[in-house]
Amino acid sequence: MSKLGDGVRIDLGEVRVGDLLALSRAILAELRRRGVIRSGNAPAGDYAELLVQRATTGELAPNSQKSWDVVTGDGERLQVKARVVTDPRVRGERQLSVFRSWDFDGAVIVLFDDEFRVWRAARLPVETLQAAARASFSTSAATACSLRMNCWTPATTGRGAFAPSSSDTGS
Repeated sequence: MSKLGDGVRIDLGEVRVGDLLALSRAILAELRRRGVIRSGNAPAGDYAELLVQRATTGELAPNSQKSWDVVTGDGERLQVKARVVTDPRVRGERQLSVFRSWDFDGAVIVLFDDEFRVWRAARLPVETLQAAARASFSTSAATACSLRMNCWTPATTGRGAFAPSSSDTGS
C-alpha cells in the first residue's frame, strides 16, 4: 500500500504491470509539464539539477551541455550527480555515474531516499573530486565514454553541506 500526500492510499500490488508502466510514463510526462524534470529518463538527475538551480539561484544548462548542469550567478559551472538510495548499508547504492570530463568548477552530489527526500548532499570543488577519483575502464564506463576520453568514478561517503529548502521539494 502506498500513501500519497493527502492521505490517499493506493494498493500498487493490485495494479497490472502494463498499467503500472503506463502510469509511470504519465507521471514523468506530468513532472515534465510542471518543469520538475527535463527528460523522460529516471527523474533523480533532473530533479537534483532543479534543486541545485533553485538553491544557487543559477541557470540550468541546455540539455546538449555535457560538462556541467547549472551555472551560478557568479559563473561557477556545477556538475550535478544524483542517486536514489533505498538501503544506505549497500555501498553500491551510493555509486554515481562517471565524470566524463573535468570541464566544470565544482560538483553537487545529491543522494535521495526512496521517497525523493534529500538524504545527503555535498558541494565539492573539482580539484577535490580529481584527487579522490579513480580511472574507470569497466565495460559500462567505457561504453558511456568516448574512446579518446578517460572516465572517473566518484566515491560517495560522509555528510554533505547542500540541502534544499522545504519549498524546493514541494509542488
